[in-house]
Amino acid sequence: MSYSYSPDTSFVKTYWVKNDTNSWIDNAKNTSYTFNLTQGIHKLYVKAQQQDDFNAEATAIIVEIIQNVSSGQTGTPGDGSAGITNSTSYWLCNDSNCTTKCQAIIKNGIITGCT
Repeated sequence: MSYSYSPDTSFVKTYWVKNDTNSWIDNAKNTSYTFNLTQGIHKLYVKAQQQDDFNAEATAIIVEIIQNVSSGQTGTPGDGSAGITNSTSYWLCNDSNCTTKCQAIIKNGIITGCT
């Protein structure tokens, strides 16, 4: 997961990340974090702690990991592999129950949007 803080990152003391109901992880001033997720629906959170120790409200995304795609193999959209090569397939959920989904667009390992 990659993220940013605006308008000015000089206000950030540290970023906190977590997934699902796990504990918050102090991610220092790093603007990305890699979770080791299993197949299923997961909620990923990030929040910034400012220099004055004020915590910004957490932001969350919901992702559903469908299946792994073997190295060098390209999946077909609709078969659960989302057509992503050398990666895990990601679907973004448009609601909290993940009843409507869209295929994640991944560029350089970062989810950048949805189809």
